[in-house]
Amino acid sequence: MSSIRRTVRICYLGMLAVALVSNLAPPLFIPLRTAFGLSFEQLGRFILLNCVTQAGCILICGPLVDRLSVRPFVLLANALVFSGVCLFACADRLFPAHPYTGLLLGTVIYGMGGGILDLLLSPIVSAVPSDRKASDMNLLHAFYAIGQILTVALTSLALWLGMGWRIVVLGWSLLPLLAGLGFVTASIPELARGDHRQRLRDIIGNRMFFIAMAAIFLSGASEMAVAQWVSAYAEKGLGLPKLLGDLCGLCLFAAMLGVGRLLIGFHAGHVRLDRVLPRACLLTIAAYGVACLSPWAWLSLVACAVSGLGISPLWPSVLAITAQHFPRGGVSMFAILSACGALGCAGAPWAVGLIADAVTAYSRLPGLLAQAHLTVAPESVALRVGMLAAIVCPVLMLFVIRRMLRRPSAA
Repeated sequence: MSSIRRTVRICYLGMLAVALVSNLAPPLFIPLRTAFGLSFEQLGRFILLNCVTQAGCILICGPLVDRLSVRPFVLLANALVFSGVCLFACADRLFPAHPYTGLLLGTVIYGMGGGILDLLLSPIVSAVPSDRKASDMNLLHAFYAIGQILTVALTSLALWLGMGWRIVVLGWSLLPLLAGLGFVTASIPELARGDHRQRLRDIIGNRMFFIAMAAIFLSGASEMAVAQWVSAYAEKGLGLPKLLGDLCGLCLFAAMLGVGRLLIGFHAGHVRLDRVLPRACLLTIAAYGVACLSPWAWLSLVACAVSGLGISPLWPSVLAITAQHFPRGGVSMFAILSACGALGCAGAPWAVGLIADAVTAYSRLPGLLAQAHLTVAPESVALRVGMLAAIVCPVLMLFVIRRMLRRPSAA
């Protein structure tokens, strides 16, 4: 194995750590609620604080990495994830009077590391000398889906087997430790810096970059509108048991997300993005429609999973196309794209919930359902409407990606 290909594989391991940071807390919600008497709002702060911390680190560290070396930042990122996860596990021992404060502090620290890793891994892979950049980028982001499945499934299984949540979390701390050790000896390619880097003001002034920003925003929105709601939608919208919704909803969605990226990654020489991406958008639109409008719960759940297959190539391919248009863009360019993607990831799930709440609060809804001789619960209708409204994301993505693929490469 060449040293440069080894670096790419270590980046795949780093992406597993990014997935750990983003998916560690939710499977622990009930154990933490039981152990410390936390409210649902307090549990929700873990996700909010994690996302805000990651986005902030991405924007702050982007310009710094452009001026300094990459290696110290990628090592620092893994050290932060490792120490944050350990602090999270030992919060009640280190902060016996205020364990929740320790949990939040651990979340902030591993969120910082996850944000820096998320910022650096894509430009490192993009800088590797290769004629299969789109393939490598899709494989890199496939490992996020793999990490999401492993984090949720293994954590849930360990808890079900009776392992304490602290032991489970400490076990996960080994992942960033291994990734950090790998980056110590990895051959990291030099990124565009100084006089070799295209000025950010010139990139922002290019219309192509605004199209890329819109595309990455819609990619994140299309993905998270399903990923964050599929479990609740399966239970409340489709009337399925929670365990079935978690395993056959979220995990199957993540599996299809990973499969799609792996297929593109392993067939780099045969993939034409100008054909794949529009078809992926159309598949996502169709899956959204079936998931929300089908009268059969099993078909709706299958459609939710299939949407993961359609969404799978969007985010990594947008990054790869943008890197080809701006090969000297530097880390700051990736930072802006990642921040736009994070906004889409945060905004779409919030909008789904907002629309669902508005439908639930509509006083005439029970009467309308009764007149139509429908026995569907108002809560189910509300979630279906909220999810269906999110179809605007892949619809807009179809038009944006067509425009993006028509643009000529930047000089």
